[in-house]
Amino acid sequence: MTAYAVVIPTLVRDTLADCLAALAAATGPRPAEIVLVDDRPDATSEPLEHPLAVLGDLRGRTTVLRSRGRGPAAARNTGLRAVASPWIAFLDDDVQVGPHWCEQLAQDLADASPDTAGVQGVIAVPLAALTGAGTVLMWRAYRAGGPRAWALPGAVAATAAWAAYLAGQFTSFAPWLAPAVVVLTAAALALLLLARPGGRRAGGRLALGGLGAALAALLLAPSAWAVQVFAPSYSTSVMGAVGPSGTGRGFGAARFGRMAWAGGATSRQVARSGASGVARAGTAGRMGGFGGAASGGALTPAQQRLLAYTRAHDGSAAYVFATTSWSTASPYILAAGAKVLPIGGFSGRVPSPTENRFRHLVDSGEVRYVLLGGGRGRGVGAVPGGAAQGVSGDGTAAAQITAWVQAGCTKVPASAYGGSAATAGSPALSRRAAMTTVTGQTLYLCEPGT
Repeated sequence: MTAYAVVIPTLVRDTLADCLAALAAATGPRPAEIVLVDDRPDATSEPLEHPLAVLGDLRGRTTVLRSRGRGPAAARNTGLRAVASPWIAFLDDDVQVGPHWCEQLAQDLADASPDTAGVQGVIAVPLAALTGAGTVLMWRAYRAGGPRAWALPGAVAATAAWAAYLAGQFTSFAPWLAPAVVVLTAAALALLLLARPGGRRAGGRLALGGLGAALAALLLAPSAWAVQVFAPSYSTSVMGAVGPSGTGRGFGAARFGRMAWAGGATSRQVARSGASGVARAGTAGRMGGFGGAASGGALTPAQQRLLAYTRAHDGSAAYVFATTSWSTASPYILAAGAKVLPIGGFSGRVPSPTENRFRHLVDSGEVRYVLLGGGRGRGVGAVPGGAAQGVSGDGTAAAQITAWVQAGCTKVPASAYGGSAATAGSPALSRRAAMTTVTGQTLYLCEPGT
């Protein structure tokens, strides 16, 4: 059985007791550890004895820590640093797991391959059921006649207008979509108006035809967006985004999920476990340069050349290279299946790997190359002039590793992997950036014993 810990950040709301009771009642392998992180800012707050009483025999495996009101992210990191189990499941204190959650989670973790860094649960929201129930109620009101009969045509018109408006913002994506929604909606409203009770042509077939056309109009746009997940151009979607990518008329569309990034391992989603996120312990995870994929999700020519170079020279290393920016790492992982080590995780502040652990990876030959700079987000990287972003006054593991790499590892000339070196007199040139690409990224070679 794969051991796992459960970390729950909490403000000790009334829902906490229900959360813990559901966890205690779930069947299957029990968590090896439960860490409750009390994030109430008041140091004199009452202890958590009452909610803990519902845990039963799990009480002895439970630890309570304080994070002093620093927010849920800091509370989760506090809990993560306190556990020894190889997997950590994160729950919120208003979540009630299902009766077989422990069993299903254990199965998901057992199915995870050795290079899987995280699995993600999906919380089911009954939107489809609510929509279906509302449609039935409006249909019955329509057939009954009277003022309430106008609720169905009105809802169809308003919803379809919004769908057509959204589809029209992205004219390069399925340009037929908005006109099709408009045509189907017009047909649906015409049939519903003709078949309304009390009308001259009231009848069941016309009404059913109107209802069918209305459902087609309302489902066409979201269906067209959803099926794009099967399109090759979306194979590198970083966080499950489907539908139009890029910007439309003045704004872009993006959907973000909670995904645990870690240790250069391939991310994987498992939908059954129902946790906010489950991450393998001991692993970790601005646009430009070698960061960010090309149009269509493929690697850019520059990225392909850099990947080919590191693969050709990585020897027996476990990772083709390490980097301190999640956006730099993700295209290589998603588009090429490359094992890239994102130091510092998504935020750049996750203490995994630590500096000592990273040095061990270098000494053991598991990491040879490190790519610093560029990227997007809060990761730490090299900037023109050679200083590491965040090193001064920043004690994160990513900042410490960046400083260590810059001080002890060897810069690889940009020309070796098809990059461009800054030239004399260039604003990007400094005493420590002669081999840095013009996009602000530098590849370092770290040998054992560095």
